[in-house]
Amino acid sequence: MIYHPRLNEQGQKHPIYKPHTPSELKSWGDASSIVTATPDCDMSAGINGKALTSGVMPETREQWEEWAGCYDFEEPDFVLSKGMKEAAGAVVIEDDGRVWVVSPSNEFGGYANTVPKGRTKGVLSLRATALKEVFEEAGLMIELTGFLVDADRTSTRTRYYLARRIGGNPAEMCWESQAVHLVPSQQLETFVTSEFDAPVISALRCHLKAQAAEVKPKVATALDWKTLPFGRDVMGWAINRNFGARQFANLRLGMIPHSDDDKWFAYFSGNVLHMYRSWTGHYFFRVYFIPQEEGAIATVAEANLDREYFEGTEEKAKTLLMDMLDYFATDVAHKLY
Repeated sequence: MIYHPRLNEQGQKHPIYKPHTPSELKSWGDASSIVTATPDCDMSAGINGKALTSGVMPETREQWEEWAGCYDFEEPDFVLSKGMKEAAGAVVIEDDGRVWVVSPSNEFGGYANTVPKGRTKGVLSLRATALKEVFEEAGLMIELTGFLVDADRTSTRTRYYLARRIGGNPAEMCWESQAVHLVPSQQLETFVTSEFDAPVISALRCHLKAQAAEVKPKVATALDWKTLPFGRDVMGWAINRNFGARQFANLRLGMIPHSDDDKWFAYFSGNVLHMYRSWTGHYFFRVYFIPQEEGAIATVAEANLDREYFEGTEEKAKTLLMDMLDYFATDVAHKLY
């Protein structure tokens, strides 16, 4: 018998009858893949430039409410349906557009996969409950970004918020979950199949569609940021990486930082992508593309390994570049989802 490494509320070992298999570490960076974490499995160091590290769980009601009070957005009054209990949860959207989903241990409540949520139990506010449930069930620390929808379930009326990950580690899920997944939003309907989750996914679809209609991203140019010369300690290597038409179109938008969290500035000149660190203006990468009928091929890359700005290995530089190219090629990087 396999037991969850975390004890249940009674302080007992909790059996897992049909355990999941964790995904390979390298697959976590593939925005088109469904990936799975299991309790205490090995995890990638980070996703989309954000580290996966142990979160710090608040210990008191006051601490949860203080965290919940950090977010300034409007939401409608919560109207509790007759006979229903109050609950809250969050749809956590990763920076590459995938959504965090949990598998309740032994399909508790009849759910193979669902969105993190739980009852307020008259103790916490709706926002604090959403934060707490995501932390416990998915191991993630999140930032609430807005209201999504209210939906009735079997015994609860649940308020769902939109959120993004700011910390935590899915492998540290509590005993209530036996797996945590990252699922491309296009595949949610086939992965989260409960009828009670359908209104949540439908509301998410409407949100993403409306957001995409509002966004008209600016194409970056060399004049949009203060930058430094390329430097002398240059390493070049072959890439031969294909990008589809939509991916290449996203890459050609470049990247203009809008906050301190945006660590890169990038723009195209001809068929060359120039990439800089936004804080320092350090000219880090140059990538050469050959356009195709459908997209383009990245053929050669060059990295500036000047030790004044970069202390990592050559392999680290190569990995960093590919991670950033994969991210810049997504709709999420340019808020087109």
